[in-house]
Amino acid sequence: MDTALKNCNLCFFNKFKKADSDVLDFEYASSGSYTYYICGQCGLLSIDPLPDEVKLDEAYPENYHAYHPHVTAAARFMKRRYWKAKAFYYANLVKKNASIIELGCSFGDLLMELKKIGFSNIKGIDFNQKAVERAKERGLEVIRGELETVVFPEKSAQLIIMENFIEHVYDPVKTLRQCHSLLNDDGLVAGETPNIESWDYKLFHRYWGGYHTPRHLNLFNKKNFYILAEKSGFEVVSMKNLTQPAHWALSVQNFLQDTVLKSNLKNGRAFYFPALLVLFLPINLLQKFISQTSLMQFVMKKKVE
Repeated sequence: MDTALKNCNLCFFNKFKKADSDVLDFEYASSGSYTYYICGQCGLLSIDPLPDEVKLDEAYPENYHAYHPHVTAAARFMKRRYWKAKAFYYANLVKKNASIIELGCSFGDLLMELKKIGFSNIKGIDFNQKAVERAKERGLEVIRGELETVVFPEKSAQLIIMENFIEHVYDPVKTLRQCHSLLNDDGLVAGETPNIESWDYKLFHRYWGGYHTPRHLNLFNKKNFYILAEKSGFEVVSMKNLTQPAHWALSVQNFLQDTVLKSNLKNGRAFYFPALLVLFLPINLLQKFISQTSLMQFVMKKKVE
């Protein structure tokens, strides 16, 4: 098979099946055409060719949605409510004096909400300079870089948060093993990641919003996520499906952008994107009921030999 992939990034198997080809960056129009291959053994979905750091820098432009503040009062209010709920969820996983690190923290919205409810030993990492500067202006301890380049003392954290992060890294096993060394003996890794065992992926394929090409490098289902945890020294203690109408909305937007209704995008989103979110919410709630949504929420506990 014509692919640069030699071995699966998870199970190291060397046979792949083509899942989707000619997948483009429909949101931000960064250059390149990509193919996704699925591992013949564990089912991990991986991008090919693997974008280098230059390509990835291009894929995170100044108007990237995660690095763009919401301009309307209503949008800011909804976003604060969202991150406040997230903060309480993570707070319930640990004690009040716990040390927390968030990977890929952007402006630090989640860290700010954790700070408001009493957490003081909190840190963040992000590779975007402007996002880090903004987070520091808010009084947060955020470091520019990647987990591989930032030095933290071993066993210094109780909780590491990965909000839609693990799918962005080149080597998920290596990243989680680094997290393993940073955590206390009873430490946790918690977060979210896309789920390829979903209706929207099976329906849209090349246009699927969860691809977020070329930013999502490795994509999981529940079965191989357990394999990832085991190989990295963790035990999955919780795995749930969350609503994610954004993947439906992006899938439709990607299809329209590539076919019949190309429009100017603002921060990677079309003018009709909010309406699509509302439209697909009922379908997404049904998906959640039968555990078939395109977003998985996980909690993993460090295993100690």
